[in-house]
Amino acid sequence: MEEAFGRPPKTKSLLINITPLVDVTLLLLIFFMVTATFREMSAMDIEVPTAQSGIVQPVTGCEIAIAADGGLTFNETPVTQDELPHLLREYVSERPDGDVTIRADKRVPYESVANVLDMVRLEGVVHVTLPVTPRSS
Repeated sequence: MEEAFGRPPKTKSLLINITPLVDVTLLLLIFFMVTATFREMSAMDIEVPTAQSGIVQPVTGCEIAIAADGGLTFNETPVTQDELPHLLREYVSERPDGDVTIRADKRVPYESVANVLDMVRLEGVVHVTLPVTPRSS
């Protein structure tokens, strides 16, 4: 069937607009990225003691972890007690005002924590943090 003047009839082209689909997908991606919670993973499974006055603070400097079996890590790297003073000395030379967090499992003997604290103090670290889990009242 021809239109007047010998032209073929116009056919409608079907276009699928995917712009709204892309928009919704990106909005969902952004939503899940913003609302996702990230759990801090550590090299050792440490259960720190609880305290009524405890508050959650981020680790700003280096972290020394003492596991229940006596194992030590320095910034997530397993170390021995003989290696720890050398690593602390390097850390203090790079960051003289740096913080050190000693995260000890609640089953670790007090003497082990005191020994590590002594090593940290002997290397000249002034700011030391001993984290606890806040106790709910």
